[in-house]
Amino acid sequence: MIKGSPMTVARPAPPHPSAHRVLFRLLAAGSVLLGPNAGIAATALLNVLPPSASSPAHDLATFLTGCGVTVTDARIVGAVTAFGKFTGNPAVIGFASGVVLSSGVAGAVVGPNTANGTSGSPGTPGDARLDALVGVSTHDAAILEFDFIPSSTVISFDYVFGSEEYNEYVGSYNDVFAFWLNGVNVAYLPGTTTPVSVNNVNAGNPIGTQAAGSSISASQYYYDNAIATATTTGGAASATRLAGCELDGLTVVFTVTATVVPGTINRISFAIADASDSALDSAVFIRAGSLASGGCSGGAAPASAGGAAPASPLSFLPNPWRPGRGGGQDAAMLTMRSLPARATVHVYTAGGVLVRELADADGDGLVVWDGRNAAGSPVSSGVYLIVVEGVDGKRTVSRLVVAR
Repeated sequence: MIKGSPMTVARPAPPHPSAHRVLFRLLAAGSVLLGPNAGIAATALLNVLPPSASSPAHDLATFLTGCGVTVTDARIVGAVTAFGKFTGNPAVIGFASGVVLSSGVAGAVVGPNTANGTSGSPGTPGDARLDALVGVSTHDAAILEFDFIPSSTVISFDYVFGSEEYNEYVGSYNDVFAFWLNGVNVAYLPGTTTPVSVNNVNAGNPIGTQAAGSSISASQYYYDNAIATATTTGGAASATRLAGCELDGLTVVFTVTATVVPGTINRISFAIADASDSALDSAVFIRAGSLASGGCSGGAAPASAGGAAPASPLSFLPNPWRPGRGGGQDAAMLTMRSLPARATVHVYTAGGVLVRELADADGDGLVVWDGRNAAGSPVSSGVYLIVVEGVDGKRTVSRLVVAR
């Protein structure tokens, strides 16, 4: 058996998760290529590719972020095969591209849906914070966490949740996810403090009915995608979803809007896991470029640590800066030009640690830096974030490379 491959799971009636019978399943839409550098064979409706092998967390984080947001540091927890970048027909997920986190194998979300139970448990631990949300132990957690600097007091982003637990395990296996922004979960049903999960968003078990131990909950936010019932409940739109996505149920597109601290390091953590046992995958999809700040529209081109938030008029000379190494990029001082009059300049490491504060005291829009920190020691080689704040409170962020 190849670890990490998608498989069909036949579960006995709940609550007996320990007696699973597991069989291999091949995706009808294309072959699954396993391992950290694997992808999914191209399909017309949905494609999933792995993140960058050299820096997967940063690749995923910058794919999600749009205007007004600068990523400073990123990390993943879990199996790398649980993460992917997807593109496809927007009728399948609800938007055309983004990042997918799965409690199994990310590529196993690709349709057509030909099995009621697909599972690709990587055998990784759960997450204590998710345990607390659903009141049971979790398994196979996949977590993408990154630090970022927003340009305004508000961020927003779009997402969809889906699961193979639908519809037959509604009320039994409450797979869950959360988005912790500066330590607070923001993945709730609109206007409530109810977490989005299998038991909290569904259309019953069986669909349209209420079985013992389950209840129809927030069905206005739910799309059935089960083999037997999807096309009878949703017509042509459901037929496209059924052909494109393996998951047996998905939510509508939800939008998170939340308050952040502008111009400083904030942290967001996207997490998903199986609840109670490690069988049957669930996944969360976050729209590419939609994590934005500063009143700009979602879906803008993603910004990396080298992007501005918003685009900065600041220029450096030289950049990259190679002090003491000779050549055209060597200089005793780094010159920062085109600043707003009397602006303040903060130099941060890529991890968000303040290195130096400088000021345009004479108002000529120019500041020089000697490449030393506040203690007077030369900074080491690396990427530095230059945050410029004008007297009007507006901030811009740019990247500087120091190579000693």
